[in-house]
Amino acid sequence: MPPRAEVAGAIVGAFRLLLFDVQALARFNLTVEGFWRSFFAAVLIAPFFALMAALELKGRLGGTSVAWVVAVEFGAYVVGWTIYPLLMVYVTRLLGLSNNYVPYIIVFNWGSVVRIAAFFPLIAIGSTGLVPSSAMATLMVVAILVALGYHWIVARVALGASAATTLGLVVLEFLLSLLLDLGTTRLLR
Repeated sequence: MPPRAEVAGAIVGAFRLLLFDVQALARFNLTVEGFWRSFFAAVLIAPFFALMAALELKGRLGGTSVAWVVAVEFGAYVVGWTIYPLLMVYVTRLLGLSNNYVPYIIVFNWGSVVRIAAFFPLIAIGSTGLVPSSAMATLMVVAILVALGYHWIVARVALGASAATTLGLVVLEFLLSLLLDLGTTRLLR
């Protein structure tokens, strides 16, 4: 578990990047030790992820056992936190950016706090049924665009990738997320 100061600094840095503050990188522990510690972000946001999953599944379980839902959602969470960083080992080598792999994954991981901050309130509000579904769909599209834009900033700043490479990485991560969501949905039917 990283020290509180490191966690706080990384979270502040992640939010500062959202504001296009390239000096925000100084707030992250960009060492190999910081790399492993950045996966603590998964622990921090796990309760929010679990609540979002529960809210999204509310009333749609039918005869599906709760144990199966928990197992599938937990498995998807673990896969979601490992597949992209593992894939990026090879992609960054291929692109000649492996020297920036560690800082990129550190910032990407801590950036998950920013992404959950964008989606959690929307899922919570949407689950109340107080907001029309068309308005919620629009808000979700905006949140997705913000998340993609944020990933763009992270890849440009922390990885030092070109605009074309950054676009490819954003699309790759988005497609991986979609595939994981589709697989999870199919398993929960």
